[in-house]
Amino acid sequence: MQVSTIAELDTHAVIGGGQAKSFGMDDSAELYALLSDKIYRDKKRAAVRETICNAWDAHISVGKTDVPVDITVTDTEIKIRDFGPGIPDELMHPIYCIYGKSTKVKDDKATGGFGLGSKAPFAVTDHFNVVSMYAGTKSVYAISRGGVATDGKPDMRTMMSVPTEESGLIVSIPIQSRNDRYEFERHIRAVVKQGGMLANMNGTPLERFDFTEARKNEFCVISQGDLTEGRVYVLYGTVMYPLTTTDAKIQGLSKKAVNLCGTHSILVLIPPPNSIGVTPSREALSFSPMTDETLIRLLNKVIGCIEAELTPASRRVLHAWVVKQGRMGLNKHFNSEQVSPGFLPTAALIADHAIRTDAYSHLKSGIAQRQIFKIAQKLWRDDRRYYRRAAKTYGAGAELNFQRTAMPALRIASKMGLLKDLMVFDIYRHKFDLSGPKTLPITEIPQTGHVFPILCVARNLRDLRPQLSSSSTSFRYSINGEHHYTAGLVMRQWTDKNIKALRELCAHHNIELHLFDYEEAKKNRKPPVKREGAETYFILEDFSDERRGKIPAVPTCTTPDFYLMTWQREARLRLPFSAHLHKQIAELYPNTALITTKAQEEKLQKAGARSLGKVVAERITELGKSREVLYGEAIRHGRMIDEGDGYYHNSIPEAVVKLSKMDMRFAKLLFPDKATPGKTHAEASLLWDFLLGLEYQPEDTREIIKTAMAGVRKAIKETFPPITKNRVEQLYSYLGPIRGASIIDNPHYSPKSDLALDMIETIKFLQRRHEVKKNKIKAAKVATTPAANANIAHKEAA
Repeated sequence: MQVSTIAELDTHAVIGGGQAKSFGMDDSAELYALLSDKIYRDKKRAAVRETICNAWDAHISVGKTDVPVDITVTDTEIKIRDFGPGIPDELMHPIYCIYGKSTKVKDDKATGGFGLGSKAPFAVTDHFNVVSMYAGTKSVYAISRGGVATDGKPDMRTMMSVPTEESGLIVSIPIQSRNDRYEFERHIRAVVKQGGMLANMNGTPLERFDFTEARKNEFCVISQGDLTEGRVYVLYGTVMYPLTTTDAKIQGLSKKAVNLCGTHSILVLIPPPNSIGVTPSREALSFSPMTDETLIRLLNKVIGCIEAELTPASRRVLHAWVVKQGRMGLNKHFNSEQVSPGFLPTAALIADHAIRTDAYSHLKSGIAQRQIFKIAQKLWRDDRRYYRRAAKTYGAGAELNFQRTAMPALRIASKMGLLKDLMVFDIYRHKFDLSGPKTLPITEIPQTGHVFPILCVARNLRDLRPQLSSSSTSFRYSINGEHHYTAGLVMRQWTDKNIKALRELCAHHNIELHLFDYEEAKKNRKPPVKREGAETYFILEDFSDERRGKIPAVPTCTTPDFYLMTWQREARLRLPFSAHLHKQIAELYPNTALITTKAQEEKLQKAGARSLGKVVAERITELGKSREVLYGEAIRHGRMIDEGDGYYHNSIPEAVVKLSKMDMRFAKLLFPDKATPGKTHAEASLLWDFLLGLEYQPEDTREIIKTAMAGVRKAIKETFPPITKNRVEQLYSYLGPIRGASIIDNPHYSPKSDLALDMIETIKFLQRRHEVKKNKIKAAKVATTPAANANIAHKEAA
């Protein structure tokens, strides 16, 4: 490229004076060393950058931009080969031996122009080889930094010439140290990628940016990678230059332009040829008036183009977000994403990225949510009245979401004339076992939350309740702090006509219909085997494989020792506690019957059977008197640290809690105590988890369970008073080196692994070192007390 503008230098006339004498340059080895080596800040990057750019310029000169430059890297050298025309022998000396001599000064397509790039390998080596294949002749040249024969100045020697049918140039640069290879490879990848050049390294195509479209627009955005000198770069030819200047106007425009590009992005300006000045080292821009003028023009263009695209970009991005969330997910707010932009060659793509990653910097307060509701009006016209309200009162999203999600069930109930019989089941209250009824008429619940698209229908409320709870199972473990509901309908006129109408209405409103007819289910149910003189019951042992859905065997137990209340009027009994505990509970408390009615409970109580919930609660209270159990549960539930003090991720309190829960050996090191959890604690842990997940028990049983569990919590707190977060950070500061370690959150941790033993030794080592430091500090304090000083004075006097 044209890097010098001699005509601009004659800007003034000198009147008078003597004859003008021109400057000159000293023909010394020191000056050649300066131009070959000292001008480069990053020598390895300069050596590969200049050589690769020269190779790519050779491809440009003969129109071979579809052919990659071939780069070979070994432990001892780098070979960079192009497939251009090569260099004739008579031009080798001017190009490689004359500093400032260049064939690219007036070439708009080429990268160089200073006559220094061909000598750049001297920045990393004292000698390199060049093989030129031109017009049927292959010549090998040895180029050296210089020796005695040339007074220390660089020299070139022709080593051999042979016939050839190939063309191009091969530059071989020795690698001084084997360890430098991987650093050179990193520089090569960066130079090729950032310059948009086509190249292979050791036969593998290298990644590159295709700047074809971006050059037309004169700017683009790329992801933050190894470009660490700022947020704005200038691509001039095939070299990236950081935009670092003290010019206040350019700095202000750069900041404004960068803020429009979104997060994790680099803005790349692409000026036309002969419009920018660069330093001879091609590592920085030369800020001449022409350069400043070009940069100001480009930055203004970037700002104008992106700002013009922000409004349509907001529509595109928000429309895609609405489609992704669906009509049932619009109670959420639009939040920015933390994603990298990749390569964005147009203003429209840049604006899309800016909206996705930094929407609230480019949209006025509330405009995003209003646009979302306007988009939803067009996508789902059945709900458009609610979206119209939401666009005006977007702060009341929970109320509007309830109205929108409850409307299908209300419409179906209205069409059927059953509005008074429309019920909802509160999944949130059921999940956390809050007091009060879970199934209520739709008019008696807070008009906020989300109603799932399911409608359960039964002949009466008694049959409807278990259906509502059963249908909510798939949602129970995914809901957050908001209220979520499942709708149900009591239809006493159970006719084929009404059932058909229900099916048609549910299909029209995209509602999943669950019908339950107890009378029909009763006909299809196998009659129980009746024994003379005694009623038979299902017991826990009958549920040998409940999680796989196998139907329990025919009940045979007549005299159970314990009983548990479970679902009523179901075709198949269900365990009222976590299925994974079934086998262990059945072994501890065999002969436990599952009953469904109050009459069965009274009958079993008269026969001497006891409620398993009450029995386990009593056992938990008894076990809670053992220090072993209290210590184990305090560790298992993280109660050694005050529950009221939250702690941050990767903090010392988090490390203490997680390590102690992972392995009791870690816990004993962190919280030493004479108690060692064993079989008694294992039983207590099992029973605690059983009670924690026990459902559908009578009110008196629930109260006894709550009292027992509260008593154990109180005993833990009294026996092991919790430590505050601040105190934990002081006591366990020695864990700083391992907080955030991968073992702490490793789901595949095994107490028998070598990793566990290593962690034990690491904790012991940190504790010993911490104790030594404490003793040194304590000794230093004692040495500075008045009594110690007086003792020293007495000794000196003596």
